[in-house]
Amino acid sequence: MTETTTVTAPGQTITLPPETVTEPGVTVTEPGPTETTTITEPGMTITQTITEPGPTITEPPITITQIITNTITITEPGPTTTVTATETETETETETETRTETVTSCPTSPPRFDYGNCSDPSISYEYGLEGSTEWQFITNNQKDFEHHPTDSIDTLMSHVCNRLRSPCNAPQSTVARCEASSQQVNQSGLTGQQAANLWNDLMT
Repeated sequence: MTETTTVTAPGQTITLPPETVTEPGVTVTEPGPTETTTITEPGMTITQTITEPGPTITEPPITITQIITNTITITEPGPTTTVTATETETETETETETRTETVTSCPTSPPRFDYGNCSDPSISYEYGLEGSTEWQFITNNQKDFEHHPTDSIDTLMSHVCNRLRSPCNAPQSTVARCEASSQQVNQSGLTGQQAANLWNDLMT
């Protein structure tokens, strides 16, 4: 009898070699014929028995091969492999915004002229003042030289010179320059913004 044992382990199969069991043959010796001879002599009887050996029959051995497959599954804990994956992701986002703002502070130069208690006697020429549908002159400093828009720059120049005397209390030299500047603008023949620009150049 042959018994095959298969052992299955994780990852591999192991087949053990079969075992063969041979049973010995049977030898049978059959008795041969028996011949009995009797000899009788006077005074004596001799009986002789002769047995001839019979044939010997030897049967060949019988080999019985029986394959019994027993599958034994042995589950053994396999080796434990611990893989430690350390993924370090370092994302450093440094946003440096450097703004260099240079502020140049220039000392405010004093006005060329002493306006006393007032300032900025400039005049501008604009369209649509106070709902008007035409171009007109107006003083930019409505606090010290308040006046409604007018079509004539001469009206505003005279108003500024009068205000410089009082209540601005400007020096006489400033008042005199104001009157001279007004006369120069009127004599220039300039109109509109050009006349206003000339006045501003002379008085500021």
